[in-house]
Amino acid sequence: MSFTEDLRMMASRTANTGLTLGEFTKIVGQDSLAMREFGDGVQNGSMRFLTLVENFRSAAEPFGNFGMKTQEAAEFMAKELEVRRKTMGTDAFRAMNEQQLSESMAENIKHQEAMAKVTGQDVRTRLQAQMEIQEEIF
Repeated sequence: MSFTEDLRMMASRTANTGLTLGEFTKIVGQDSLAMREFGDGVQNGSMRFLTLVENFRSAAEPFGNFGMKTQEAAEFMAKELEVRRKTMGTDAFRAMNEQQLSESMAENIKHQEAMAKVTGQDVRTRLQAQMEIQEEIF
């Protein structure tokens, strides 16, 4: 496949998820180390990340996408990848299955939604606090 064909395919897939190519490349660029280690190179890692976003959108759809826009969900997933990169060995991190990972992230958001209802907090606030705590630990 040529670079032009790769770019066209990437643009089409990002559009199908609800992201522009610019939004996607910005997210990948902000967490490029996680992307690189996720796929043994930024190009492969970004393709795996796109698959992760696609899988997450499918898993989250029955739940109204948890009220998240695609860009917000993709940014959350990129941050989650960074946390996992810091906490796992490189081989284990790279061996993660995108489907299982997206389902795990969706399950986490379901738990955070339930806790938000109990505590009266906003889900996004809970997710942000969770990320901050994880970043402090690692």
